[in-house]
Amino acid sequence: MRTLWLPALACSIAAGCSAPALSVEGSPGSLDAPFLLPPAQALSTEVGAHGGAWLGDGEPANDIPIPLSLFARRRLGGDWWARLGVEIASGDFETPHEIVGIMQDPNVSDIDTTADYVSVMAWIERVHALNPKNELFWQAGLGVSFVEVDDVGGPVQGGGTFDIETDADFEFLGSLGAGYRRLFGEWAVELVARYDYHVADWEVRDQVSGASGEVDDYSTWAFLLGLGYSF
Repeated sequence: MRTLWLPALACSIAAGCSAPALSVEGSPGSLDAPFLLPPAQALSTEVGAHGGAWLGDGEPANDIPIPLSLFARRRLGGDWWARLGVEIASGDFETPHEIVGIMQDPNVSDIDTTADYVSVMAWIERVHALNPKNELFWQAGLGVSFVEVDDVGGPVQGGGTFDIETDADFEFLGSLGAGYRRLFGEWAVELVARYDYHVADWEVRDQVSGASGEVDDYSTWAFLLGLGYSF
């Protein structure tokens, strides 16, 4: 324990008084007081949810809405965090008949089908605190998506019909992202931009003609806005 001995000594010399020693151990301004992180940074676990979309180049989709993305973060130490996420996405599989080389009747609007995704992902994350209320972060991760694609049919140019079946099964994901967080005590608003590489092998078949094709690896950009709670 340290005491404020200089004031006591001066008082004693000047006036012969005695002054009690004033303890400052552990006081907020003392040198030996523990360093206290801002409340949001001192908390070590966070849970939350996002909404957003994947954007692609048209094969298999131009855009895939992500209506629900749940996540949990845990501090590993210092500025490093681990993040786990489960995302549910659903969007159009654009013109699957073109994948197998079939031309649909031009008098009919483009025929798409629906692809549903359930993705499980894990990231390592580095946080850079700009100040107690604002953070930037980057992340790198891996995951897997389970994909289900609806069958679809329609008229063929020149007559006849097609009936497309797609076996997408699952995809492996590699992910790189960055984001911004605004802290409000235990709460945080988060904006994330993420590049995801899909290792895919979709088998697309027309059950009428037997024609087939594939959707191979593709890339998407995810943009997500969410809310988290720390404890």
